[in-house]
Amino acid sequence: MKKKSFLDFLESAFPTKDPYKRKDFGWVTNSVKYLAIRVSYILYLLGINANQISLFAALLTVPTFTIIYQGVFEQDIYLFIFGFGLMTLILFIDFADGPLSKISNYKYDVGNEVDNLPPDIVFFGTLAILGLLTKNIYLTIAFIANAIFIITYQRSTVDSIPKSKDWLLKLIHSRLSLLSVRIYVCIIFPIVSITYILSENTGEVVAKILVIFYIICSFIWVHATLQKKIDIRNSN
Repeated sequence: MKKKSFLDFLESAFPTKDPYKRKDFGWVTNSVKYLAIRVSYILYLLGINANQISLFAALLTVPTFTIIYQGVFEQDIYLFIFGFGLMTLILFIDFADGPLSKISNYKYDVGNEVDNLPPDIVFFGTLAILGLLTKNIYLTIAFIANAIFIITYQRSTVDSIPKSKDWLLKLIHSRLSLLSVRIYVCIIFPIVSITYILSENTGEVVAKILVIFYIICSFIWVHATLQKKIDIRNSN
């Protein structure tokens, strides 16, 4: 089967063509997307589909977090930087597999789940390490449970947050919130990790403050979602 030209590929994979036209996204995000589209086209020419690259990214999380863990707790900044570089590659793949999925002639029933798997593992993994940085077993267990809460309950109850609590969405659920991939995974997590590597006591304190803050936010989230009620008496 004859492969499409890059322009024909764009027509199907990214009709906007120029990522920088997306004014609601920042310059950094659009630049990453610009590069990801071109990588997607190369993968398309090689016959690699979106699910294959997503599964590769998911498998890559195993050595990635092994290296990050060793880098942090052995306080080896170069090892951590290498692991963090692998993690950014996994996140970049998440940008690249989107255009690939759109160019395909068919769609897998579990395509969305496979696509979300690598970033979800990255998100959970960074939260787990943040919990471990507290060096407190109770906070660690509580925060790992909190990470599961964020990935399950919080994500599925966004529409249950009342308008009076919009600030909560902006704080921990928006694109630039303190729990977003852009802010938490790409900025907060590496800063706390590097702080721990350079000064263990300082990093431990910062990690404890963040963990307690995020846990409090989760309790506020649960309370907010329980404010929205449906009168089932009038639904019958």
